[in-house]
Amino acid sequence: MRFQPQFGRVIAFVVLVGCIAVLAGQLLALLSLFAFEYSPLTELLGVRGVLMIACLDLGVLLGGARMISILRRRPFPFVRSSNALLIVAAGLFLWALQWMFLAMPLTARVALRFADSGPIVLAPTAADDFTHFSLVTRLSDDSSREALRTMYARIRVNSVEVFERHPLAATIDKYASKYQIDPAYLFFRSYLNSWYGEAPSGPIPFLRQMTPETVRDVVQVHLPSWFVESGLRTGTIASTDAPRLLGSHLGFEIRYALHKATLDVSSQPYDLNTFSDIFLILKEYPGEFADILSAAQTDPLRAALRDAFLAVRDSALVPPYLDAYKTAPYNADFYAKFRTEMRRFSRAAYYLCALDFDFATRVQSLLSKFERNYYVERLGAERWSSLPAWQQVAMLAMVRDLYRPNVGHLGYNVYALPELNCAPLEFVASSAAAATNLGKNQETLWRPDNYDVLWAGAGYQLSVLNEVWTVVYGHSMHGVGKTSTTDAAHEIVVLNR
Repeated sequence: MRFQPQFGRVIAFVVLVGCIAVLAGQLLALLSLFAFEYSPLTELLGVRGVLMIACLDLGVLLGGARMISILRRRPFPFVRSSNALLIVAAGLFLWALQWMFLAMPLTARVALRFADSGPIVLAPTAADDFTHFSLVTRLSDDSSREALRTMYARIRVNSVEVFERHPLAATIDKYASKYQIDPAYLFFRSYLNSWYGEAPSGPIPFLRQMTPETVRDVVQVHLPSWFVESGLRTGTIASTDAPRLLGSHLGFEIRYALHKATLDVSSQPYDLNTFSDIFLILKEYPGEFADILSAAQTDPLRAALRDAFLAVRDSALVPPYLDAYKTAPYNADFYAKFRTEMRRFSRAAYYLCALDFDFATRVQSLLSKFERNYYVERLGAERWSSLPAWQQVAMLAMVRDLYRPNVGHLGYNVYALPELNCAPLEFVASSAAAATNLGKNQETLWRPDNYDVLWAGAGYQLSVLNEVWTVVYGHSMHGVGKTSTTDAAHEIVVLNR
């Protein structure tokens, strides 16, 4: 009889420790924020998002207080009121949990049953932008136009305010023309990453413009330096113990998760990584970002990006970008000197990419130009120009995913991932240079023989590219699997009307 009360107090103590840990973790996260972060974070969360977090924290506080009363064996005042608040907080927690871990949350499934699933109607400004899109003007049939409209609407639904400032079609056409990139490719990149990864269910209700993927990325971009630089983390990545003890599949997943857990965070709408993509492009094409790198720039977010970039420009990512193992690993002195600026750059780059579609499209277009130039260098200008347009675009698309053999091989800077994000380009380029079935007369799409080492880059992602290409140009890429994503896209657009 005396065991049960004692057991209850043990449970109360464990719960209290958990409540303290949650609140302490949030306090430490807040203290780690730079001054320029408050505005973009608020823009992502919105007022309702902040209130939701406050309600959850109130529930944690009340839960902790109730546990203290149990441990002190004293009655808790206002039991009914606190119970009601705890029930609300618990409901919000479970609701948020399903949005974070279910591809299609239960609440979204219920909402879809009552949603009007009629044709997609764009807002007036979006409708005008869509009508004048270069990809739309070449379409001749209604079904293709409707499919493209669905894709267009699916991209916008995650961040409507972002596309109000910089219209989707006009911005893509602007940089596609400036840097000679096929607008269908830029559109595909944005469409794919509007739902790829952890974002298939769309924006989380109550949050202003965040999907589950955005939440994960915001958490990752705030990983503490003691974790990123941890010897335990880097040792586990570089060691073969995990695959040996846990099996090849689970062992690989653990090494990959720890390897990718840096501040080189991927950001929608194009899945651009803060260091290995954004930093690289700022470094290679500084003249294209004079507005941001100018000493006259006073916007807090852009000024933070500029100052951090200039501070680490010569060291955070160094040539040869495609072989991160030719540079000796940095030591603790380097991180002590540049840690703050690398954290500042990663966060500023992430927010600017997520909230400024003009900046994101500029970076993505220049990244495509950088990759195209490398192909020209490896294949020769004449051979590259002889390739069909669909082959060139596919070769840009297939390098935007993980090169699996490099997992476990740490580069010189543990804050960046050139060994993951730049290596696929060299792999595909070297394979293409040696290929004999790649040329102007080919009828079937070429890709490396062992393209599975690119994970989804040369598999599923190419299938989605093929779907977009077929809608825009009226013919498919032979040799690529087919997907049909517009029905799922239509559902999410309907859900967020």
